Amino acid sequence: MEFRPLARINKYFHQSLARQYIFLMGHLVVALVILAAVLLSSLHYLNEYYSSQNKALERKEALATEINKEFTSVFLDIRGYIAFGNKALKDQAVGLEPEIRSHIREFKKYADNRSDREFIEEVEEFSDYYFITTLPKAIEDYESDHVEEVVNTANTQATARLQAFQKELDDYLEIIEDLLDESFEHLTKMQTYIQIGFILFVLILLLVFQRVTRLMFKRIGQPLSQLAAAANEVASGRKATIEVDTNRVDELGILSHAFNKMVQSIKEKEQNLISQNEELVAQQDELQAQQYELENTLEILKSNEERVKNRNSLVNTLSNSLDKQGLLESTVLHMCRIIEADSGIIALVEGEAVASFGVSRAGMDQFKEHLSNSGYMERLKAENKPFIIKRESQAFEKGFHTSTMYLSDLYLPIFLTGERLFAVMVFSRFGEPFEQRLIEEYSALGQNIGIALDKVNHYEKSEEERVLNQDILDTIKEGVQLIGTDGRILQVNKQLCEMFNATELTNTPWQQWTSLMQEAIVEGEKLIEFVGIELDGNLEDHHFIYTMKRSRQIYKVYTENLFRGKDKFGTILVHRNITKEFEVDQMKSEFVSTVSHELRTPLASILGFTELMINRDLKAERQKKYLNTIYQEAKRLTALINDFLDVQRMEAGKQTYEKNYLNLLEVIDKVIDLQQINAPNHKIELESDFKVVQVLGDREKLGQAFTNLVSNAVKYSPSGGNVTVTVKAENNKVLVSIKDEGLGIPEDAMANLFTKFYRVDNSDRRKIGGTGLGLAIVQEIIKAHEGEIHVNSQYGKGSTFTVILPGGTKHLNEDSDKFKNIHGRDGYKVLVIEDDQSLAELMTEELNGSGFQAFHSKNDVETKSFLKKFIPDAIVLDILLGDESVNGWEIMNILKRNEKTRHIPIIVSTALDEKAKGFQLGAHDFLVKPYQQSRLSAAIMQTLTKMGKVGQILIPENDEHSKT
Repeated sequence: MEFRPLARINKYFHQSLARQYIFLMGHLVVALVILAAVLLSSLHYLNEYYSSQNKALERKEALATEINKEFTSVFLDIRGYIAFGNKALKDQAVGLEPEIRSHIREFKKYADNRSDREFIEEVEEFSDYYFITTLPKAIEDYESDHVEEVVNTANTQATARLQAFQKELDDYLEIIEDLLDESFEHLTKMQTYIQIGFILFVLILLLVFQRVTRLMFKRIGQPLSQLAAAANEVASGRKATIEVDTNRVDELGILSHAFNKMVQSIKEKEQNLISQNEELVAQQDELQAQQYELENTLEILKSNEERVKNRNSLVNTLSNSLDKQGLLESTVLHMCRIIEADSGIIALVEGEAVASFGVSRAGMDQFKEHLSNSGYMERLKAENKPFIIKRESQAFEKGFHTSTMYLSDLYLPIFLTGERLFAVMVFSRFGEPFEQRLIEEYSALGQNIGIALDKVNHYEKSEEERVLNQDILDTIKEGVQLIGTDGRILQVNKQLCEMFNATELTNTPWQQWTSLMQEAIVEGEKLIEFVGIELDGNLEDHHFIYTMKRSRQIYKVYTENLFRGKDKFGTILVHRNITKEFEVDQMKSEFVSTVSHELRTPLASILGFTELMINRDLKAERQKKYLNTIYQEAKRLTALINDFLDVQRMEAGKQTYEKNYLNLLEVIDKVIDLQQINAPNHKIELESDFKVVQVLGDREKLGQAFTNLVSNAVKYSPSGGNVTVTVKAENNKVLVSIKDEGLGIPEDAMANLFTKFYRVDNSDRRKIGGTGLGLAIVQEIIKAHEGEIHVNSQYGKGSTFTVILPGGTKHLNEDSDKFKNIHGRDGYKVLVIEDDQSLAELMTEELNGSGFQAFHSKNDVETKSFLKKFIPDAIVLDILLGDESVNGWEIMNILKRNEKTRHIPIIVSTALDEKAKGFQLGAHDFLVKPYQQSRLSAAIMQTLTKMGKVGQILIPENDEHSKT
């Protein structure tokens, strides 16, 4: 009874093969789990143990490294402080001491052996030595300027101690690294032992598994083999028997009984199945043959379709593209698809154009660089046909492949008209090489590409020539227009487009561009009629003059027919702006009539009164009256001639100006007094808040300018009225306004008002007379004085002319008879270097009288002595200084090389006419003796004014030098 439960269990497992297998595999799994648990626990213990050790070592290493970096930073900062005196570096170095102490305390926690403790004691000892003993003393010596003590400390002990300490730090770090390596090696060794043990256990387990498998095979595999053998026998049509233990109650026992029954059933239907199977096999073979044939045909059709598609795309690109780079890129891409290449490149033999597919930028550059020197190039030129090369692939071409690989390269030449090698194509294919039988096809493709490139070449050349011709046309100031025989514009230049405010006129039909011109031109219909007659070839006079509506500019259009051989293909129209010529011709005509009138009138008076005096006996009183009239007319004639001569000198740049500082109010007062005598119907007034308004200028020329302005104000106010002259000073500039209540100036005449010979076309003004030169002379004089002139006018109510001149000095509200300075001191200091005592006294007297402080020096020795006491504002330098060894040129060189004196302006005063050399050496002005002494003061003041020293000199009214 006690064995019954075991028997039941035994029977339970014997009824199922799966239960038997699970029972055996369960024991194996339990054993494997136990072993895995032991191994994992061992590995976990080892990892934890060595991890804790490594963390301690790594922390020691990190702390030692931080201490090393912080000490290095302290050393560098202290050196920087001592080298540059930067206190921030000192504070930064001293501030690192707490961090170093903190790291030392933390290191002590990890010090678990003798070397650690010795190391940290050495670090702590060095810290005390450096931060308590050495560093404070070095800083104190440095801040007390005892640099020698600092150097001595560094040379005697500090440097050696520092180097020793840094060596100990490096040695300790090496020890830590060695310990880490040793720990890692030990851990690796222990893990290796555990892994070997695991492998041995797995081997034993495999042996056990093999034994169990053998047992299961014997119980399962052998009967299954018998079943398989019996099944084969049955399949072969032979009789089969299965010898299986009849007492087996598991699946094999059940399967054996079922198999025997199945054998009986199979035998019954075997004959039917055999016949049906033979019929099906025959049908299957026939279908497979048909399918294989259809698949091959489909592959061929797809391949041909793709190749035709790529060829059509290539042909389309070759036919339609005129962009060389785009053509090259498209060509190499389509060629790679057509010939089934993995990569390809095309490059021009001459030029930089290159394109590729599947080639890197570096590969393209390399190919282009070595193309001209390649032996393959010589072969292409010699054979004039493609060739194929098989070669071993390079390392960069293999990718991830490691075995030997071979490539097939196809070299394809591209020829232009005339059998000139124009480009080279190279294609590469992996594996299957290019076929030699297709060389002719490749050559035909190359010819098509050559034809396309030849077309692009011709297009580019023609485009370059077209652009060049257009650029040449665009530089022409005249508008150029080429019209075809059908009236369409073939080409224009930029000037013509700008004339008619059009962005583009090329290819514009007749109706469109003629409408545009008719709208813009006053004589539009006549111009179009003129062009139409010219196109028909019936025109005798090949030019026409027209006026633009908006700008009122006048153009003259010339025409010329163009022929190719005897055939006319177009007509050129050149539109030339003749506005200025037209206006000049008009002004010349007006000028001739005006001048003849202005000259003849005084000449008639002179001749008439002279004839009376010659032919008649006149009383003395009558003779005096006639002589006075002759004198006034002669003065009028002289003024007219002087105006002509002044304009001529000004235009030629030969007009000279004697500029001095003068009171402008005196000049204007004198002008007003003279004009008021001849203007009884006008009241001329001067308004100014100043008594002295000083400018640098030519008294006579400024008087001439203001005379012309005031005279015009009177002349063009025929009904009388007020003429007001206002003088103001603003922002170191002098503003003089002349306002009248006369006729005013039309707005369309303002632009030409200061043009020579110009007179407003108005009957009222024609009666007044004049040459049209007065305002042109005024403008030239004001410009020569670095000034400006502006005009505002309201037609019928009067005009205001405003002259703006640079102010020379401070303007006073009270009379002043002595020199003053803005800063309350004496005037500019001028050093006169002159060996002639008499001339030097004359020069210093002139300068002192003009408001300067003049000092005299005879030679270079006295000059050096003066320059030690003060730096003058200007220097007057003679070149020939008697028998002294140092001349003026050498003194000038010395002054210009010295930083303190190089900025001083030098005015050369010498008998040598060597202005070019003087200006080259740095002179600001050059006066050749003899000269008027007032020119010296004017030259110095003008130089100082240009340099920005404005407003410091005032010329007294009663000073004789102001009148020079």
